[in-house]
Amino acid sequence: MDNLLSGIFGALIATLLAIFYEVWTQKIKLRAEIAVMALSRVENIYFRLQDLQGHAEGIYTDGKAFLEQEDYNKTCRELKDKLLSEELEIRLALLYGEKSEEVFLFNSLRKKLLEATLLLWEAKSENWTLIEQKVNAAFSEQIDPTRVKLKDKLLRGGGVGLFLTK
Repeated sequence: MDNLLSGIFGALIATLLAIFYEVWTQKIKLRAEIAVMALSRVENIYFRLQDLQGHAEGIYTDGKAFLEQEDYNKTCRELKDKLLSEELEIRLALLYGEKSEEVFLFNSLRKKLLEATLLLWEAKSENWTLIEQKVNAAFSEQIDPTRVKLKDKLLRGGGVGLFLTK
């Protein structure tokens, strides 16, 4: 009888450990996938915004457009769609919690990128110098530091310490 109880107890512990391990590894995998998606989205927006700034600078300083009109229109549409989409915010909130630092950083960065985009869309030859200064300041003082913090936070989100978090 003791052997039977010992075997049942051992099987129960092994089953619980297997379930814990499976949940833990799936959570790590999901966090990694969402981190890659979020960082990829941010990088895509970041580089398109730089294209937009280069285009405006070319027009308002040299009189030479960086992008063809069709490419400029496509870049603007893609920026708008990516900046206004809440899909990744929802995924991050479901995974990390609505009040998490990851969601806060992602939303802050998205807001700052949107503000820089709106500035560039308002640019005209008369106000280009001021707009360029504001956009450059936004990148150096807000966008780049927040981008680095978000990247660090998301990349540290997986690993052995994960089972101690939400």
